[in-house]
Amino acid sequence: AIDPADANATGKRPAEGELENPAKQIRTTKYYLIKSEPQLYSIDMLMSEPNMTCEWDGVRSYEARNLMGRMREGDLALFYHSNCKDPGVV
Repeated sequence: AIDPADANATGKRPAEGELENPAKQIRTTKYYLIKSEPQLYSIDMLMSEPNMTCEWDGVRSYEARNLMGRMREGDLALFYHSNCKDPGVV
């Protein structure tokens, strides 16, 4: 028997790789690499922000901006300092 909640508009089971029922989907933690130049915005500046959050604007890369838009509470990020004497994850 086909669960009506899992059937698509044709009444057939979803194709392989297609979600049977999006409401049943369990979200997993996603991981991101956030790059910043420390003289412009450092990890110390982020840690001093209220609730350790900030608005991240001025992103020139469309791909990076789109990925950032997908970030959700609970996702994790590595903060990478670039263009400095000792570049790396801080």
